[in-house]
Amino acid sequence: MSYSEDKWNFRIKRLGDPSTPPKSGEKFEHKPVGVPIEAILSFYLIGEGSQNIEDANLNHDKPAICKISIKEIENNEEIKKLMLPIKKHTQIKNDDTTSDYQGDIDMFDSKKIKCLVIEDFDTTGILGDPERPHALLPNEKPNNWYGFFHNVGKSPKKNEVGTSGSEGEGKQVFSYASRCSTFFVNTYQSDTKNEYFMGMCMMGSHNEYEREYLPLSHFGKIKNEENKDEAIDTPITNGDVSKYKNLFGIERKEFGTTIIIPFVKEEITKEHLIAQSINRLKYIISNNKIILDICGEIINSENLKEVIKKYCPDKFENLSKYLDFLNEIKSNNYNIYKANTSPNDQSLTDDNFNKDDIINIKSDYENGKIINVEVPVVIKKKEKDAESENSSFNIYIQKSNSFEGEDDLVRGSLPIYEQSVFRNKNSYGLCLISKDNITSLVRDAEGANHLKLLEQRSKLKDNYEKGQFTIRLIKNSLKNLERIILDNPDETDFSALKDFFPVEKENLDLKKKKKKTTVIKIDSKPKIYNVGTVRKEGSIGFRVYGNRNYEDENNKLPLKLRIYICYDSENQSNPFRHYDIRDFDISKKDFVIDRKGDCSIQKCDENKVILDIGSTNFDFSIMGFSLKKRLKVKVQPDAKKS
Repeated sequence: MSYSEDKWNFRIKRLGDPSTPPKSGEKFEHKPVGVPIEAILSFYLIGEGSQNIEDANLNHDKPAICKISIKEIENNEEIKKLMLPIKKHTQIKNDDTTSDYQGDIDMFDSKKIKCLVIEDFDTTGILGDPERPHALLPNEKPNNWYGFFHNVGKSPKKNEVGTSGSEGEGKQVFSYASRCSTFFVNTYQSDTKNEYFMGMCMMGSHNEYEREYLPLSHFGKIKNEENKDEAIDTPITNGDVSKYKNLFGIERKEFGTTIIIPFVKEEITKEHLIAQSINRLKYIISNNKIILDICGEIINSENLKEVIKKYCPDKFENLSKYLDFLNEIKSNNYNIYKANTSPNDQSLTDDNFNKDDIINIKSDYENGKIINVEVPVVIKKKEKDAESENSSFNIYIQKSNSFEGEDDLVRGSLPIYEQSVFRNKNSYGLCLISKDNITSLVRDAEGANHLKLLEQRSKLKDNYEKGQFTIRLIKNSLKNLERIILDNPDETDFSALKDFFPVEKENLDLKKKKKKTTVIKIDSKPKIYNVGTVRKEGSIGFRVYGNRNYEDENNKLPLKLRIYICYDSENQSNPFRHYDIRDFDISKKDFVIDRKGDCSIQKCDENKVILDIGSTNFDFSIMGFSLKKRLKVKVQPDAKKS
């Protein structure tokens, strides 16, 4: 057994070696709902940099601590020597005619290097055996070291998933955040008391003459370098680590992990990191599960509102009320109901509750009280002799009265960001999945970057009987409960497109086999109001107008109508959540807005209209939308004005 000197190992592809590069760029180009384009990378860094910290916390009586800093270091001769192979292979990649990659060679000669440093303290560190090239340890527990440093973009087999994630998404965002696709890791293991330092470069496959280099490279020591079949990249160990910590100004003494990203991209800023930590981690911050230190700005449960007001002032009023909602949940001062579910249920309906409970739930909601519903489920693994297990999850809802709304779906302490259903709605909500057996099931349904739950995910199907039914029930539960409360089952179902209004498109190209039409999809089933299309030369629009035959027997008038507009897409199950101001802004002069009768405009910009309706004698319309796209409209009445 022998070890090489400290060095980068850019391995040359041999016959049979896979050469597919990690698709970092593709993975992180998806724009999460509500995240500005310039903050997308900060959003992913916040999520991946903090997702396992609470689980790895050594003292669960105290919040985990995560420190993120942007610092400049001197590009001295030692740093230049360390980065010289990266510079060389950046040039090789630039010269590779089969690659569209063009790295900036000059950055390696700059006087200073801007680095992003992500650290956690009093955590387990990255556990496992650095010299074992297998996903499982001899005791059948996950080898998290192997998962982090060697398992990139590969879905592990059953029982191989540890707390370090399932498909190597985290390490890829760290690489993508660097202008040279490189980052370093310093970790201090709590179980072995060993400290390690290792580097990773995910430049992707690249060719130099007849040689093709593999996509992933490591910095460390090569064990058994002389035997290509048994060689493995291993880290710098214990006493030798201090040399590299000093290079980057790392002063770690506690157990835990430090991620160092050199040549960090300019779009990553203190402001974006703080705003996205609020956006993605507000639940675990408010519940005192984690304390953040971002470039000197401390963010904890006590000052979270102040930080929101400073860095996200436009969201302060709504999020402040949402945090009050979360804090009130902790008081347990509310009524608790239990749904009557069966193993085949995939949604909640009136049939899942007794009549008295529905009456009380509606009364609690109208009076602004929090409602807690326990939803029982049955879990059965696809294992020999496996028995069915009872479990449950909890949902909470409260009327917001803000025309904004907010909610989180949380597995353990990890919010699944894009499963929110109450943004731009009139409710606050929380779906909390905390029991061990159901959290394991939900983990198997999580997609890339922990953004969505995917009921068709193969891992879920392979491991659980009717697991997809449970995931659909979880995803639907909050919006189902809101529909039950509001007596409006069609109103918020984005996928139930009830009415189609085809409008002939002008100047059709008759040479094309298929004639395209512009379609407005109306996503509501009105009673007090009607919805229709209006069309003039060169553009299309819609109108919302009173139903003169409606009799206000239940005294619902006056009320507010909220109207949401977006361009539809066949690839988006919920196009309203993917609205981007670059699509259109109805406050611009391109749009013609007309209002008649007993209605007034409270808000009319971007893709949202709020109308005050006094009676059914009203007519509101907007013209100016593109004939080339499919327009979708959702109209939602709010509760009666006080």
